[in-house]
Amino acid sequence: MVEVPRKTEPDTLSERLARFDIGLSAVGVEHRPDGEWSSMVHPLALESLRRREVRLLKPLVNWKYALTTLERMRRYAQELSFSVPVEEEAEVWRVFDAQAPELRSGLIERYRRTGGGGFGIMEEVACRFP
Repeated sequence: MVEVPRKTEPDTLSERLARFDIGLSAVGVEHRPDGEWSSMVHPLALESLRRREVRLLKPLVNWKYALTTLERMRRYAQELSFSVPVEEEAEVWRVFDAQAPELRSGLIERYRRTGGGGFGIMEEVACRFP
């Protein structure tokens, strides 16, 4: 699947990829105004492939979408027959648990708007945030 971002800030491809959440997603190509093409594969994408694991780019820059990140991690693992290391999921939950209750509610609401609703995310949220 190819994802096309709506926002393309910052200006360079490497800076944009550094703002991604999952190593496997940090792969990009751009067509520059001068007509040249450039591409980049983040080192964590290569490491994820080598280890057959879904790895996070840390710290999570877009932490407000942590639950959507978690769902995507699980989906990628299922689609690719990769694993999700326990410590990677724990990082997402650490971010979630560290928020004040009103911010956690915001993370949940963002997930409802942007996530697919699968992979047991809301069930786990219910256990953590009754």
